[in-house]
Amino acid sequence: MTLSTITPEEAALDVLEPQLVRDGFTVLRQPTAEQLPKFLTGYLPDAVAYGAGTNLAIEIKSPRRSRSEPDADAIRKLFEGHPDWQLRFIYYAPSEPLLQTVSDARLKDRIAELRKLATLDPQAALVMAWAALEGTLRAIEPGAGELRGPRSVASFLASQGYVDIEQTRRLLSLADLRSQIAHGEIDREPAVADVTFVLDVADGLRQEAGLRDAG
Repeated sequence: MTLSTITPEEAALDVLEPQLVRDGFTVLRQPTAEQLPKFLTGYLPDAVAYGAGTNLAIEIKSPRRSRSEPDADAIRKLFEGHPDWQLRFIYYAPSEPLLQTVSDARLKDRIAELRKLATLDPQAALVMAWAALEGTLRAIEPGAGELRGPRSVASFLASQGYVDIEQTRRLLSLADLRSQIAHGEIDREPAVADVTFVLDVADGLRQEAGLRDAG
């Protein structure tokens, strides 16, 4: 299909996230200020992980930077008095951006799988459908890798003409719903049609990428 650029931060999280999920955490990458507790005002971690009684703020850093640097100490102070939150630094070796081949067939199969899941577990399906949407967007729009949060994805799609006004409004609403579910609001239940809509947008992007490659 195409090649998409993956930053070292994303590569580090790709390794860390499955481990956290196995430990019972729900991971949110690149959270917005609105998605974080007020005591973290002014600080945006690379990811947060929500668990039972313990939440993690994850900061990806270069090993060349010392833990004693002022910025690291300032970040740590934000967490004082909040025992239910922990700050976790993940160090990586700087390198050239990684390239990941995204298979069109795999994306198509994944979208089909999520359509089936939507009838069984719409909450999980919506979160994963949004991940499929973001992944497909990054594959065809390199600049999308800098987006922070689900709402920014919806806005970017609108700015590039992939969705119209009504679709944008619906995506923004579903972006909020996706974040609420990811943050543990288990009473928030999306409709199957909501999941289908997100998957339809993702599939449209997939087909758009195919047309670009063919051209």
